[in-house]
Amino acid sequence: MYNTCCFINLEKFEVNEDLEMKIYCTILKEIKNNCIEFIFQRNQFNDFCYRIVTNFQSCFFNLQRTCVAEATDHVCVKNQKLHIEELIKNLTGQIIPLYPYEKIINFSHLQKIEKQSKENFILGLSSICIVYSKEDNVYLERLKNFTETKNIKLIVIN
Repeated sequence: MYNTCCFINLEKFEVNEDLEMKIYCTILKEIKNNCIEFIFQRNQFNDFCYRIVTNFQSCFFNLQRTCVAEATDHVCVKNQKLHIEELIKNLTGQIIPLYPYEKIINFSHLQKIEKQSKENFILGLSSICIVYSKEDNVYLERLKNFTETKNIKLIVIN
């Protein structure tokens, strides 16, 4: 059985070399512990982690990237993919398909059915959660309690 990891950002995300190394090492450790599916939202922290996971795909071919998106995000992701493919075509003269995510889940549709927050939905799909937060964040305590009751491994990076 494999693990699924999500990313939640509770603070303003500003990357520095130390933080980049922490995130890189944390993701690599989870990959080595049989984590192959990574679930992303659309924000700076998730986009940064997405790039790291994408780089690891050259060594770990079975990694899967899933985006849980609102309807507008879904359109944005699709348009971004088409825009990048067009740029590649213009630069190389070749059509090279680009798949920014192996799977996209449209949360807007599910939200009407599930009546839950996006974070709770994503956590429900995950066995591991990497969260970027300061230790004194009020929401972090609630997240710790929630993940503990759902048996989700919580990794806090600050």
